[in-house]
Amino acid sequence: MKDSETEAIEFRAAQFRTALEECERRLLPITFEDFPRGSCGDATLLLAKFLQDSGLGMFDYICGELYEGDDQGFQSHAWLQRGDLIVDITADQFGEIQRPCS
Repeated sequence: MKDSETEAIEFRAAQFRTALEECERRLLPITFEDFPRGSCGDATLLLAKFLQDSGLGMFDYICGELYEGDDQGFQSHAWLQRGDLIVDITADQFGEIQRPCS
């Protein structure tokens, strides 16, 4: 069972994701042109500030890389983490993920 803080974080992250999806693309930086694909870094930084301003505390910005072989090269991804809690509103840019995670 989730605690109330985790539920609040998930709720606010979902609100933030919805706001990005509903915003006119021309009003957003070019990195959001194909949201969520290619937007993880900027979306994660903005989400961290939004969660902090919402009174939900600080998160670590995590950036990882995956080497997918000679043809694919390196792929990077960013998300927020605090302890065991991962907040990732762009996880669904990858084929194996069906919905954004939080």
